[in-house]
Amino acid sequence: MRLEPDAPAAAFVDLALFGSDFPQGRDALPEWLFIACRENAASFGSRLARVLYDLHELRPSESAGEHPLESQLQRMLDEDPTRAGQFAAVAASEVPVWAAGFAARVALILADAAGNRQVKARFFNNAANHLSSLGRREEALKAAEEAADLYRALAAARPAAFTPYLATSLNNLAKMLSELGRREEALKAAEEAADLYRALAAARPAAFTPYLATSLNNLANMLSEPGRREEALNAAEEAADLYRALAAARPAAFTPDLAMSLNTLANMLSELGRREKALNAAEEAADLYRVLAAARPEAFTPDLAMSLHNLANRLFELGRPEEALKTAEEAVQIRRALAAARPEAFTPDLAMSLNNLAAVLSEFGRGEEALKTAEEAADLYRALAVARPEAFTPDLATSLNTLAKMLSELGRREEALKAADEAVQIRRALAVARPEAFTPDLTTSLNNLANRLSELGRREEALRAADEAADLYRALAAARPEAFTPDLARSLNNLAVSLSELGRGEAALKAAEEAAGLYRALAAARPAAFTPDLATSLNNLAAMRWELGRREEALKAAEEAAALHRALAAARDTDGLAPG
Repeated sequence: MRLEPDAPAAAFVDLALFGSDFPQGRDALPEWLFIACRENAASFGSRLARVLYDLHELRPSESAGEHPLESQLQRMLDEDPTRAGQFAAVAASEVPVWAAGFAARVALILADAAGNRQVKARFFNNAANHLSSLGRREEALKAAEEAADLYRALAAARPAAFTPYLATSLNNLAKMLSELGRREEALKAAEEAADLYRALAAARPAAFTPYLATSLNNLANMLSEPGRREEALNAAEEAADLYRALAAARPAAFTPDLAMSLNTLANMLSELGRREKALNAAEEAADLYRVLAAARPEAFTPDLAMSLHNLANRLFELGRPEEALKTAEEAVQIRRALAAARPEAFTPDLAMSLNNLAAVLSEFGRGEEALKTAEEAADLYRALAVARPEAFTPDLATSLNTLAKMLSELGRREEALKAADEAVQIRRALAVARPEAFTPDLTTSLNNLANRLSELGRREEALRAADEAADLYRALAAARPEAFTPDLARSLNNLAVSLSELGRGEAALKAAEEAAGLYRALAAARPAAFTPDLATSLNNLAAMRWELGRREEALKAAEEAAALHRALAAARDTDGLAPG
């Protein structure tokens, strides 16, 4: 369903305030706006967000950057900063991104003007959230640090009164640090916030359980970043359970939080290889956000796009590419519009969804479209990484990995190798600095590099890369079998090919047999997810056996692979003929 703007209202505002004779507004407009808006100051944030959303939706071709109304509201405050006091409620509220610029400006004016430390801390905290939603990450962090420092001093003097505020400010600080790639500091702040809220919720559950749930959801994301996946899942599960109970009692208040926590839970389950449960959580989150966005598009459209992005990943992981493609395309469509209107806030999200869409398009043999999409993602991430290397260099490496595959599929092998090699160099440096967080990513890039080298006949180098990848995945799978056994199996398949190309047939067969054995166990437990991989590995195994003259065993593996592929094709055909 397409979310429609309130076209008549938007057109009236545009015509009345920004007609053809005064497209940027009359000189007196800031004064008029103040007189009109202060009468509805309490609800002005949500009203402004809806108006700006409608204006951007009404004229999408002109939606990049600010609408003149936003500039005039800034002038209203700049001409007389004391006017900000009339809009304190806007600064103190959670407003949609469309009104966040105005809310952040009000909050910063009030924070700077406040003599009372508690008031100053509150408005710095508010400003941090609004600035973060706008993608103004450095400014958001500065405000969050100010708030946390002030609240820490206040809580030291009066813990009963100010510990809850300190916990909130630490939760926000963790998010701001994470957005700038400062993961260890982010985790430390998130852990402290969760510990404080757990104690508060134990004493006063009715008051603080919602805050505990928020801090646990945040903590799950912070734990996931350095690779502490089991702990991340535990935190995400607890957060989702708490929010489910809260939403059952008060759906209007807590359904958005439940949807957010289900998205987090889906990601954590996926990272540990629990793909069916991950899909269930992702589908529920997307369904909830679709309803919320239909009712309040200006507030929940970004969340709907995020949930669709995650859902597409989960569908793709389980071998449902048709649904994944449809969902990924919808996520990109929404995020492209958001990034056009608010580039600083939403360009990273657009790049992420483009990268995923490229992979899904490739699955359908739409190579040129996949490459174009991957190139756009890589270009966006390269620009982001130049501006904020700590935050976006890991994402640049991911997009380069995807780009290498797309180039390879179109026969542009030298360019593919160049992209794959750059991805490995980036991820090797990241893994040296943070091995727990980035070793899995390095291993993925090494596998990709091995494939690209092999395509160009550089077989010894390909073997070295494949061997290193298999060794790293073996260690990862030993520590976390549910998460990394599929990756180990895939890397063993790659290793077998590299060994075979160098004439090391027995070693190649050993690797292929281990890969097939791992995939057989995975497919027995999760047939929908891993039967395609089992069929591929059996084909590989058949080839290794044939090269060694073990023809009967090769034929047996090939026949099993053919039977599996036939069954998979029949299932896809049946799905394609299903109604609705």
